[in-house]
Amino acid sequence: MPPVLSETLVWCVTLLLFGMGLIGTLIPMLPGIIIIAAGCIWQGVMGSRHLAWWEWTVLALIRY
Repeated sequence: MPPVLSETLVWCVTLLLFGMGLIGTLIPMLPGIIIIAAGCIWQGVMGSRHLAWWEWTVLALIRY
């Protein structure tokens, strides 16, 4: 898969998870914060730039 297409796919999935997470903050049946955290983790693992240890720590602290 070409790098541009791969990165576009990663961003599309990330934005989809963020959007679902934002909807989840308004609809009680969806776990909004967990879905947003999943989007952050997805982007951190699959993105072109890997997250540093302190960024993972901030993400974990925000989540709880």
